[in-house]
Amino acid sequence: MVAKNVAIVSADGSTMTDRAGIIKYWTEMPCKDVKNVDVKDPYAVSLSASTEMLAFTGVSDGTCFDTKNTPQPSMSIYVKEDGAWKLAFAFGGAPDAM
Repeated sequence: MVAKNVAIVSADGSTMTDRAGIIKYWTEMPCKDVKNVDVKDPYAVSLSASTEMLAFTGVSDGTCFDTKNTPQPSMSIYVKEDGAWKLAFAFGGAPDAM
């Protein structure tokens, strides 16, 4: 699911490039009452035979970090690695950042 070399930029501008740290961050994120997660208005662009970009708006209910979740414009880059598409880069921007 996640490439060997991966980086994320969060809505607050923080970055992470440690694969194990990113997975830990995602799995331990303090979210509550999240029952629905969706992708709205997806748009994909092939950058090469082994690289794709996906732009979308992420939507979920509940709260994370004690803040109500709101629609979040996002962009991800996926690479073909070991025969499977894996996340290599993710940017989750605040609604006014994109």
